[in-house]
Amino acid sequence: MGLNENMELIREYFNELVNDQNLKALDKYCADTFFDHNPPAGAQEGGIAAVREGLQRLYQGLPDVQAKIDEIFAEGNRVFVRSTLRGTHSGDLMGLKPTGKRLSMEVWHLFRVDDGKITEHRGQSDTLMLLRQLAANSRQMADVILIPPPDLPTTLA
Repeated sequence: MGLNENMELIREYFNELVNDQNLKALDKYCADTFFDHNPPAGAQEGGIAAVREGLQRLYQGLPDVQAKIDEIFAEGNRVFVRSTLRGTHSGDLMGLKPTGKRLSMEVWHLFRVDDGKITEHRGQSDTLMLLRQLAANSRQMADVILIPPPDLPTTLA
């Protein structure tokens, strides 16, 4: 597949799996050998099951979630996406009770596409921005963000 076909595959993935919340389409887009390097916290590491679990949690926390692709480009078999997820916090999200607030979160993705299927994913989300929108207290933030053990040296003053 060429660069344009790979980018179109990823656009369709976002539309069908996030915007349309069609989990049945997951096998259509991901190879059997798919590996996610950044699965959702508490999910099984790696495969399609972790993505399915992460999407189910997203649908639960933000039932009206929509993804917008802000930037997309490809080189070789890699596709980079900078996306924005928006939705109403109407259900449990990362252990946080519903607030009814409209939330927005930027997420960066790097996909590897081989033979028309997604074989690998890496993602980075701005969780702190999301927690600020929720006005989460320090205890809630600590429950969501892994805090290093106190015996590790830090460079922060």
